[in-house]
Amino acid sequence: MDANSTATDTTSDATAVAPEAVIYDVLIAGGGTAGVLTAARLAAAHPGLRIALLDQGRTLGGRMRSSSPEDQVHGYGLSAGSDDLFGVWQQALRDLGASAEDLTALPIQRQQHIGILASGRIVQQEIREWFTPKGARLLGGLTASRQWGEVEDILRQGASAAGPAKPVLATSARSGAATGGASEGSASSDDDQDDDPEEVAAARSHAFSHYWKQPRKAPAAIVLEHFASAVGIPDVWGAATAALADRAAFHGSRLHSGSWAEMMAILVDQPAFAEAVHIEMSNRLLHADFEGGLWTIAAEKGAYRARSLVVAQSPWQAAQWLKRSLWPTQLLQLASKTKPVSMVVLTERLLFAEDVAHDLPDVTIVPAERVQIIRSGERELCFQATIDYELSLQAPAVIKAVKALKRARKKLQQIYPDTVSESGHVALLPVAWAQSPVHSDRRYLERLDKKSFQTPTLAFCGDAYGARYDGDANLIQSVFLASAAIGSNIEPVARPESTSSSVDAAHDVAP
Repeated sequence: MDANSTATDTTSDATAVAPEAVIYDVLIAGGGTAGVLTAARLAAAHPGLRIALLDQGRTLGGRMRSSSPEDQVHGYGLSAGSDDLFGVWQQALRDLGASAEDLTALPIQRQQHIGILASGRIVQQEIREWFTPKGARLLGGLTASRQWGEVEDILRQGASAAGPAKPVLATSARSGAATGGASEGSASSDDDQDDDPEEVAAARSHAFSHYWKQPRKAPAAIVLEHFASAVGIPDVWGAATAALADRAAFHGSRLHSGSWAEMMAILVDQPAFAEAVHIEMSNRLLHADFEGGLWTIAAEKGAYRARSLVVAQSPWQAAQWLKRSLWPTQLLQLASKTKPVSMVVLTERLLFAEDVAHDLPDVTIVPAERVQIIRSGERELCFQATIDYELSLQAPAVIKAVKALKRARKKLQQIYPDTVSESGHVALLPVAWAQSPVHSDRRYLERLDKKSFQTPTLAFCGDAYGARYDGDANLIQSVFLASAAIGSNIEPVARPESTSSSVDAAHDVAP
């Protein structure tokens, strides 16, 4: 069944229960990891709660989604997650009453190796050696390995500058409840403090170029450029050292990888989740307004009303339907003053060779093409080219990236003949990494930790909503704070008997 017919079927279900006449306790905009985890926490903590979860995609998972050929959905190779995120997912299942069998069925394994594809072969190391002298030698030789100590010194300074994650206590959760969560005058104060000389000078002093004393063509610097590009930092010279430190620590930590579609299915099939959460896919949000203590959200499949709204999308995506006057000031600044990092992805599959799937590293860097190949699950291969957001808006830059991806695929096919598909499915992902790594943008990230922007009626969650360059850390903290703020004054609405079928129908389109 194609997307249009699915949309038609689900619209008829929604019309039958007249969603515009139903008042949900919470509406969650976004069916990625953050949105689903927030729904799970609210459903477990507040039995009887009525939650609507809307997403414009065909399957749950957001950027972490896995390929589903039957649904014509392709993954992006961004499905690796930290120990902390995996632990939070397990705890969410426990809180929902999952069985031990469900917990042991989670299809997750750890990343093991990183490789370099050059001169017609792949050489590899343990992935924990990625940002170490051994990893540098893998790509840049002995000279790069010897120079890597200076890079490590700079990264240690960056880690010190970033400091530990600073949780924002939801002490101001009730502020802004009458206005949907926006601070008074938020739309007109987005330039406040932008030109603070001390703040700007501090941000500039932390660019990597400020610390690097060797030539930019030094072997270690070239290696770092390739490594940084693979973790969402297209320009290492203008990057904050804290960004390099956070990303190096995150990606060198043997992340968990696997099928997030199966992970999602196990969670949303829990009875406590299915009873509380009405899921609608392929339903893009168009507009939202807050009046008289209620949200009215217009979407492609109808209108919805809710007492609280959780934005589980990046600010750049949500800005298309949530008007400026409703945004907290620091998030409005983030969306208007900074830009995410984009990516062009070519998704392919290993055709049949199990020995190839076993031998191929989890991450393979192709230096000649500035491309990384991510093995996501047993057979999915994602060829990624990291590009600046502004370049992603220019057709020549995207075409150039696509050509590089196809050349990288050809090089892999030469090593493993007849084992890599040629589906040619290419996607442009405008928001691949939500945090801008640019040093001068750091002040906007730091403001996210200085004052809570979560309220009982409007909350935000996802990897964009935090000061860390470790997206998982931001996601976890924002999910906890958003669910706590929304839950602080929950009064469940009595559920009409006729709505139980709508929940079942909604889950028919969930993965």
